Amino acid sequence: MNNLSWFKPWTSLRDLPGTARRVGDNIYNIGPSAFTYAVEYNKEFIEDGNGPYATILIFSPSAGAIDRSLNNLTEMDTLDSLNFSHIPDIGISGWSYKSLSKLPGALESAKFHGFTGQFVEISLEWGDFKFCFRERNLQAAEVPYLVQYSPKA
Repeated sequence: MNNLSWFKPWTSLRDLPGTARRVGDNIYNIGPSAFTYAVEYNKEFIEDGNGPYATILIFSPSAGAIDRSLNNLTEMDTLDSLNFSHIPDIGISGWSYKSLSKLPGALESAKFHGFTGQFVEISLEWGDFKFCFRERNLQAAEVPYLVQYSPKA
């Protein structure tokens, strides 16, 4: 079902397949529509010289969309759409809010995220995935602008 087994949190960027290219503060492009948020310290919070370390895998149309989701910088979002053909098969039947909300536990995990009075996103979580939506009033056909993957140890 999930062919993302190559990604393990706290892996040094130099050990990931391909070449990581820094595109923002702690944001690295690692493939088509694929990014990671990386930090200089390892999972024990020690800077050991092997960093930066990838912490989560993010499928996004741009680094600006990631800044919106992770850093609350809505003004950095380019408002581009995510190309879902770049996301490996994760065993779901559709990307719409209607489809995703039917995943076990996803609707119960819905979160409204705001920052200093400004709307940022609504998210649904399912297993190791977090699906983020830009719209405040979600419609059934709305698709996420960003998908985070963070496998549990």
